[in-house]
Formats: sequence, C-alpha cells, structure tokens
Amino acid sequence: MKTSAMKIFALLFGALFLFDLGSAGAKPPLPEDPVEPQEPRADLKQADEQHDLLYQQLLASLPADKRAQLLVAEAAWLDFVGKNNTAFHTTAAQRHIPLSKLQDHSAAEIRARCDQLRSILSPNALKQSKPVSATTVQQAEATLGSVYQQSLGTLTANEANRLRDAQTAWTRYVDANRALGGTALALLITTRRTEHLRAFYADSANVR
Repeated sequence: MKTSAMKIFALLFGALFLFDLGSAGAKPPLPEDPVEPQEPRADLKQADEQHDLLYQQLLASLPADKRAQLLVAEAAWLDFVGKNNTAFHTTAAQRHIPLSKLQDHSAAEIRARCDQLRSILSPNALKQSKPVSATTVQQAEATLGSVYQQSLGTLTANEANRLRDAQTAWTRYVDANRALGGTALALLITTRRTEHLRAFYADSANVR
C-alpha cells in the first residue's frame, strides 16, 4: 500500500456524488457513463495530504514487522471509512442533512486518523502520568456502546443496518491498531468514535 490518498477520496467523493443524485431524485449513471471528478474542499484536501505524509513517514521509519502491522491497520481503517461514509450518507439522504455537514464529519475522521499516526510516530504523545488502566478502557467502551445503541434507536431499518456494518468494520480497525500502538492508542480511537457518533446523530436528530 504505497499511498492511501486516492483511496480516501474515492470512498468519500463517490459517496458524495451518489448522495447528490439521491437528494435530487435522479438515477445514478450507467457504469459506462463518465462521471466528472469533484474538486475536494480545501480542508479535506489538506487533511488528506497530511494523512498521506504521516503514513509515508511511518512506512519509512518502522521495522519490517511493524510495517506489516501498519499495512493491516491502514487497510482496516480504509474499510471502516468506506462503510462509515455509506452509513452517514444513508442517514443524510433520509433526513436531508446538508452536504457541508457530511464533509465536516469526513474531515474530522481524517484528522483523527492523522492524530493516531502521529501517536505511533511519537509514542511519547500518548504517554500519561500513569498507564492506561483496564477500568478506563472499559468505561470508554461502555460509553461508546451506549452512544452506539442510542444512535441505532433513532434510525430506520436500512440506516441501522448500514451503521451496524460500519461498527463491525470499526471493531476490526481498533483491534488492528491496538496491535500496532497499544492500549493508549485503542483508547484514543474509541474516544474519537464516541465523539463522532454523538455529533453526527445529534445533528441528524436536529434536522429530521
């Protein structure tokens, strides 16, 4: 995996294109029809470039065994991003959430991944006054579980299925990164997921 930049934009803007069509009530083009590329928003482009730079720096600096773990972790993240975008866009189309809100959440997801990569590049960034306790991790996981269940409770059957797919992919993603960056990194990822779910589905409820 040389770079993930184009993959991120393929996942993001492919979903945004279909969202635009769905909102307008139009049918998607046939596979042979050309689709005009969309220019990414400046903050999304900047976040993606930063992500790609950090990822390449990690690949160059890690020993062989850790590089293999990074490849697995990054593939798990990309799979999660794709499924999470599908879940968010499904709800957005149902509830008429503005495209700008979807882009805000996409940018936040990429910036969160940048923070995770930085923490692997500079392990001291995750050091705390004392090691992360099992109780702290359990509390974070319990909070995420609660927010996730609350989110599911607001959704249609189709929306809920999409979110379940995303959360299953997220579980694989956090597990792969735990192997790479330890419990502190897994805690960071869990906390961010809670924040992103709470923010998106709170926004959804407000515009329903």
